Amino acid sequence: MRIKVVGDCSAAKVLRGYLRKSDAVVVSTLPDYTVHLKEHDGPVTVDSIDSPLERNALNLMQELGVDHFLLLRAGGIQADNEISIAYPARFQRAVELGLYRTLTHEKRDKRTRFTKNVKRYAAPVAIWLSLVLLSSLAHSDDLPRAFIRTYPILFQPTNFPIIRFWDGSTVKNASFTGTSLNINCTGGCGGAATFADASAFTFGTTSISNTGFVVDDVGTNTVAENSAGAPRMNTNRILYINPRNNAGTEIPFPAALGAGGGLKIDGSGTALPVSGTVSTTPPSNASENITQFGGVNISTGVGVSGTGIPRVTVSSDSSLAANQSVNLNQVAGAGVATGNGTAAGSVRVSVASDSTGTIIATQATAANLNARTDTSGATAAAVPARADYIAGNDGTNLIGAKTVSAANLSLGATNLTGVILVDHPCEWFINHVPALATVATVSRAANASGRHVAKFYMACYAAGGTGGPANVFRIRDGATGAGTVLWAGALAAINNSAACITGEITLIGTINTAMTIEFTIAGAATTQETVALCGYDTN
Repeated sequence: MRIKVVGDCSAAKVLRGYLRKSDAVVVSTLPDYTVHLKEHDGPVTVDSIDSPLERNALNLMQELGVDHFLLLRAGGIQADNEISIAYPARFQRAVELGLYRTLTHEKRDKRTRFTKNVKRYAAPVAIWLSLVLLSSLAHSDDLPRAFIRTYPILFQPTNFPIIRFWDGSTVKNASFTGTSLNINCTGGCGGAATFADASAFTFGTTSISNTGFVVDDVGTNTVAENSAGAPRMNTNRILYINPRNNAGTEIPFPAALGAGGGLKIDGSGTALPVSGTVSTTPPSNASENITQFGGVNISTGVGVSGTGIPRVTVSSDSSLAANQSVNLNQVAGAGVATGNGTAAGSVRVSVASDSTGTIIATQATAANLNARTDTSGATAAAVPARADYIAGNDGTNLIGAKTVSAANLSLGATNLTGVILVDHPCEWFINHVPALATVATVSRAANASGRHVAKFYMACYAAGGTGGPANVFRIRDGATGAGTVLWAGALAAINNSAACITGEITLIGTINTAMTIEFTIAGAATTQETVALCGYDTN
């Protein structure tokens, strides 16, 4: 049965595939049935006429899930063997299978009708064919023109072939060899010629097939003279070659190149044309005779620089051999000067910072003398011979500065001379003047990152007619009444009088600790105490 499916939608493509797998024929012309398919967004729409084709398609698609249809009539399709269906995507499978089952059902119906007709007319046709066949066997080879080319035989008479052929004028018997039919091919029927490996070859006569190659690396086989054979290749299908000249002499590869190979080129007999860039590698002992430099003939011997003399730059990592000497003739374009002096050819020398050698100064001018500081002295060691000398100016002469020691603390005038005067003024001031008969005390708050240094103090004590007892004042490294006593003094008992004690000191407190100046007792009813302290902080 011939079926035409029109449309490029998915259902049309699938339906064609289903039909091709059955014994139906999918055609584009002269169909027994025509199906139009397209996909749209509306309901399943069927355009046809009331016919078995339409009814079967509707019933089968409904069984597969299509719940309602839109039937088109009037001026649409008017044939009972043609149907058009538009469907939404969700019913694609129902449309595909429904139409496939519909069309194969129609095909079975046609087969059933055909089978009934065959059974009805089988006996008369068989009798007629038997009579015609018997007539052909009983008479000459001439047969009616209605029988063309081949004729089926319903039975096999004795001593007659089963098949006879019509060549256009007469009937020819088929011949057999055993049970095989003999066929004589008269043109264009020959296959490729066969040729056994290592067989004899006759020039101009022997025919062979296209060239083939063989992998034959282990136990290589040879071919005799005037015999053909398969050439060799490797397992990657690369053909082996062995270059030879016109006389058949092998062109060898140099053994020095090893397994990597390389073609040896020898132009001793004929000049070889070369084009492009050629790179060569000279041997390690090859020498070159240079006659020019920068386009100018090379200058030899000694003399000033010229265009023919190459410029030489010594590499930064170059080093001379331990026993090699250099004869230096010029410095900065001037001849090297020898002996003492300031000539242009003298080499300027800078002494390394880590040098341990001895430099002897010969210049009389102090401004031109630069000597290295000797830092080799250790604590409590003797003064180094080349140590720097620090002195103070007393207004007329330089006097060496001295550090504090037992010897330098004596009261001799010589030891005190030369001490450098250093003065650090007060940066902070504190004082306390309390009420009568009250202890005077004041503190400098602690410095979190440094120490207090006391520079100057004052403590005053006064009394009226009642009088006051002897009293003591203290400077503490800490809070009132608690810190370590750094300095202390006493005042005698007084009556209708006053007394003050002052002094310049250098008292260094503890890091992050307050400093206090205070009296010990309050005194009588008419007594008055005052204290004051100034200093600076160190970090």
